[in-house]
Amino acid sequence: MSSGGRVALALFTLVYLHALWRGLSGIGELDFNSLASYYSPLNALRIGKGFFWALALYSALIGAQQEDRARSNRLLTTGLLLGMSGVAAVVLRERGVLHDMVYYQGLRQLLDSLLDFGTSYRITALFADMHTGGEAIDGYLSLVWPFAALTLVTARTRWLAAFGAAVTLAAFYAMVVTFSRGVYFSFGVVVVTACMLGVMKHWKSVPARLLLVTALYIGASVTAAILAFRAGGIAAMLACILGFATGAGYVFGSERGLASSLLRGLATSSALGCVAIAAYAAMTSKWAHMTPGIGISLAASGVLLFALAGARLNHGWREQLGTRNRALASLLLCAAIAAFVPSLFGARMEQRFATSTQDLQHRFAHCRDAVAVLVDVWNTRILGEGVGRFPGTLLLGQATGQGRRRFRVSPGSRKHVPAICRRA
Repeated sequence: MSSGGRVALALFTLVYLHALWRGLSGIGELDFNSLASYYSPLNALRIGKGFFWALALYSALIGAQQEDRARSNRLLTTGLLLGMSGVAAVVLRERGVLHDMVYYQGLRQLLDSLLDFGTSYRITALFADMHTGGEAIDGYLSLVWPFAALTLVTARTRWLAAFGAAVTLAAFYAMVVTFSRGVYFSFGVVVVTACMLGVMKHWKSVPARLLLVTALYIGASVTAAILAFRAGGIAAMLACILGFATGAGYVFGSERGLASSLLRGLATSSALGCVAIAAYAAMTSKWAHMTPGIGISLAASGVLLFALAGARLNHGWREQLGTRNRALASLLLCAAIAAFVPSLFGARMEQRFATSTQDLQHRFAHCRDAVAVLVDVWNTRILGEGVGRFPGTLLLGQATGQGRRRFRVSPGSRKHVPAICRRA
């Protein structure tokens, strides 16, 4: 770490220690609620320990990187992937997937629990703070999944690549079933940022025409997947993904010198099979709000467009990327589409997006309340109430009827609230 970074970290640590001291001030008489209640000053210890854990682990990481940077980064990434695997296992248990696997009663029941994107239940995984709601799981998933994707792309062994692929798919699924708009937005930000950084790094070596064609094909493929999902549900969209694999497989096979006539026959048969699956899904769909003819046309067109995109993109990038990297890029694209399209355009997320304005106004009102209940003295205005004191301060302001205007705490105001709140 640079000298400036050390100074900034030291100053932030001092400020945090002062905030922790302010949070612990006024402990008073201790009882059983002191350790269990959010309104106790000891809540500062529960909140503050996260910073000191991060500070201790960061110091260990710096020391390990000074000894062997590559090994420390590899071990850090492995630890993150193992943590994500644990979260994914708990997510599958919450969704009932593990139960249906153990007490197997048919493929349909297993798929119903796995692919139920209309449920009102939202996962909490291993995060204790989620019992009152919040963004703990959102932040974790948004920060960890890029490490899984990076492991998949840079793995030197097949076992590590398979592990990275499994964790990436699990992370995608976990992000989807949070039904959180913030997670979806952060995923898009990461993808767009990664693409922009890649373009900037290889701007001179990659033709601009290829970048434009790639953007057009990806945009068209996403649109086709949405329309196919609208027409025939998940089955039609998965047929589109298989169509993409068919086009990519044709290019990979031709590069390996397979017999052209046999390869064309296999690709044609596979594409027609995918079209038939998509058409059948559109014809038998109970949820499509369109005539069967339009639904079948959209689903079949989507499959053909995906097959063309798979062939065209992998053929166009053959000079810039090897077969392995093109296959991984195709896997990530198809996995992202298969994971996010059914959720984003399902009934559950449509309902959440419809209430976005109302939810945003509610959050603004909550922020105004949070500012209004601050004690109106100069040190509180600058440094805050202290770590862990917000729940008690907010409850005290609401109990005294001063939740939407600034107030100054007087000794007599505390007698009107429960004893557990007076210590806050």
